Amino acid sequence: MFSDSNAKNILETFAEKAKEEEVKAPPPKMTQFSSGIQFGRQTQLSFLPIPTDEGVSYSYKPVIFEASGPTPPSEYDIIVKGYTKNVRAETEQERAGGFQSSISCMRALQDALTGLYHTKKQTVN
Repeated sequence: MFSDSNAKNILETFAEKAKEEEVKAPPPKMTQFSSGIQFGRQTQLSFLPIPTDEGVSYSYKPVIFEASGPTPPSEYDIIVKGYTKNVRAETEQERAGGFQSSISCMRALQDALTGLYHTKKQTVN
């Protein structure tokens, strides 16, 4: 501090300012947001566990294929009897992905034969 006044007065002013600063207590620590939510970990859990509905266990039921037409050949017959000669062979990448030309041939035959014997039901008036 620079002043033209007496050194004793300067020390007194400095001591008064120090006392004023001591008197001011530090503000209390914030314990909650303005919305009321508290900071930090609480002793009580505020979230309830999510209820789980287990449901019924899965049970396998085999697929029943109703063709309404002649029975399509099996996958073995398709391979042995040469049906796959009319279908392009799968590439190495397609084979790695699970594609087989016999499956696509079987699908085409099933689509062709399904519904050949289908007849419209007569409604009685």
